[in-house]
Amino acid sequence: MPVGKYYEDYATTYKWFSRAESISFIDLPLYHYRKRRGSITNDRNLTHRRIDLFEAAQERYSFALEADMSELGEELLVEKGIKCAKDIVRCGISFAEKKEIVSHIASVIKSHHSAAKRMSIKKQLRFYGICHHPIAFIKAVCLTGYMTRLYKHRIRILYP
Repeated sequence: MPVGKYYEDYATTYKWFSRAESISFIDLPLYHYRKRRGSITNDRNLTHRRIDLFEAAQERYSFALEADMSELGEELLVEKGIKCAKDIVRCGISFAEKKEIVSHIASVIKSHHSAAKRMSIKKQLRFYGICHHPIAFIKAVCLTGYMTRLYKHRIRILYP
């Protein structure tokens, strides 16, 4: 179990399932989070959350390669990379930090263009932007967020 990491369940449960001889399902809510001050679930640091999620996705991809499920692992890796890059850009960190993290994600997912080809056009465009034009991708995501907030604000003014 990864200590001090977000998404520890995402980073470990697939390994447990792969080793199980059988798996049962019970349709009851038996899994609960206990929230307490100072716990990792109350930490609002989205940057670290997304980095941990992407690292977990990379581990899953490595596992999928070893288990001869590379196509599925590749798609998950690219999807998580796109989501994490988009979320990182929306964090309140400096442009330089955003560029560094998005460039790192690009260096990892860039060779998986075949997985991106199986995705929606929207995800393909994001993949292309992250991998080939990270600065333009960052600016586009920031502008899109700004325009969305402006539009919602305008609607509230026109229709209170």
